[in-house]
Amino acid sequence: MALSTTVRVPAASSTRARSNAASRQRVIAIKATASVQPITPAVIEQRELGQTGLQVPVIGVGAWSWGDRSGYWGYGKEYSREASLEAYKALVEAGLTFIDTAEVYGFGLSETFLGEFIKEVPSTPAPLIATKYAPQPWRLSAASVPDACRASLKRLQLEQMG
Repeated sequence: MALSTTVRVPAASSTRARSNAASRQRVIAIKATASVQPITPAVIEQRELGQTGLQVPVIGVGAWSWGDRSGYWGYGKEYSREASLEAYKALVEAGLTFIDTAEVYGFGLSETFLGEFIKEVPSTPAPLIATKYAPQPWRLSAASVPDACRASLKRLQLEQMG
């Protein structure tokens, strides 16, 4: 269920400005959503991913900023986990269920948040997750890849990839 409303806010707070406030108002649109049942995403065009046979939405969404503590995206100062959760809900409702993340985004926090969001906001179908492995200089052995995959699965709260 979605509720949409418009709130009128005076442009300035001085006494003189208040007398003319009706003629100088900013309009702020507020959209609030509440879900009790699993979200059924909107229908969005799908395409085959390479030659895999896997159908994905034509638009993918990056989750680099979710939990990024580098300061680049402003996480923790300009927005919170809750804001990222609201963004996730909006994405799922819009049918944008192809989500890109990586073990290095937020030093793993992006994957952690995404795993939590998937559990907190069930949807049918479930989102398709693309995550990546970073070949760091201290882990270049063949065992590093499956170790990184297992760690990503744990953060994403998923049992398997593929």
